Amino acid sequence: MTTVVDDQGNWTVTVTNPLSPGVHIVTITITDPFGGTVTYTQILTYNPALSSSHPVGPVRVFDTRDGQSPNALRAVSKGQVSGGYVLEVKMTELGRLVPADGVGAVSLNVTSTGSGAAGYITVYDCGVREFVASVNFAAGQTVSNAVIVPVSADGTVCFYSTTPTDIVVDMNGWFAQGAAFTGVAPKRVFDTRAGQSPNSERAVAKKQVSGAYVLEVKMTELGSFVPTNGVVLVSLNVTSTGSGAAGYITVYDCGVREFVASVNFAAGETVGNAVIAPVSGDGTVCFYSTTPTDIVVDINGWFAGYEEFAV
Repeated sequence: MTTVVDDQGNWTVTVTNPLSPGVHIVTITITDPFGGTVTYTQILTYNPALSSSHPVGPVRVFDTRDGQSPNALRAVSKGQVSGGYVLEVKMTELGRLVPADGVGAVSLNVTSTGSGAAGYITVYDCGVREFVASVNFAAGQTVSNAVIVPVSADGTVCFYSTTPTDIVVDMNGWFAQGAAFTGVAPKRVFDTRAGQSPNSERAVAKKQVSGAYVLEVKMTELGSFVPTNGVVLVSLNVTSTGSGAAGYITVYDCGVREFVASVNFAAGETVGNAVIAPVSGDGTVCFYSTTPTDIVVDINGWFAGYEEFAV
């Protein structure tokens, strides 16, 4: 048992030893200047695996450009990735940074550079490759995106590109197997463009999002890869495309919408960004845009949370 008392004795907080893994009783006692007291007690349960995320570096894992990044942790073929050439890279057993076993997913920054045409990169667990974009790029553009991706049983991650491009990858962390984060080998959740992504997990209205039209989409209960209950956050790649003017998208939990930008875009630009978004009590996430744009969303994982129960 642990008890903390403030300097003037106005309050105490007592936390029991765990009743079971991740279950504590917390008692808060407040004393007023006249000696009266009030006590509030609750059972606090949490997922101990929330501590199973491990920040790294960031460190350069590989670089496909000839003569670049000689100190990268993995040596790869020095050539652009495209079409039938899928680059598979071992992301575990990276010295003291990442162990050989027990890794469920890795957090990466993936950069496309030196492309001769527009396209996109898909980062996945080397199993079935879905038609999803982890990084969108224009011809000659150097552009990056954050990607959380599960590793294969051999600890590898695969990189595919629709058109030839060099790929540079840095790692900034990893998640243990069975941790609060559960990786999903990315899946297309929805696409507002008419005639596109017919196999998306959610059917939405095929029209651009803007102004008063806020798109609310259920992010839980997605087949076998996202459960109905216990999900507090989802890890998404959110892409804006086909906009007629510059603007931004806000991704939020369908409560109060703050004036924040999850994805910024220029007129006509196709641009994606990694977004970790809380879900509502009904498991939904809302998408707002300042100007009309189509939105394409892929999911690459979800986070379990904790629950509090008053005694």
